[in-house]
Amino acid sequence: MVRNERLIGVAAKSTTHRKTRDLDDISAPLLGEMEAFFEQYNRLEGKAFQVLHRRGALAAREMALGATRTP
Repeated sequence: MVRNERLIGVAAKSTTHRKTRDLDDISAPLLGEMEAFFEQYNRLEGKAFQVLHRRGALAAREMALGATRTP
């Protein structure tokens, strides 16, 4: 199994999602559609995809900042 985290980003000046600040601000049906997309995309590549968990904005920020740091 290979981990491959996904981050959801929203444009700072988005008119459609201007109030989106955390994962709880995204509807359950839209999150389900995103997960279904990744499942299908990977299935077409002959790979398995499983959502292990969902985390909020703080975890995403820490992950993104950690990825930009050099050892």
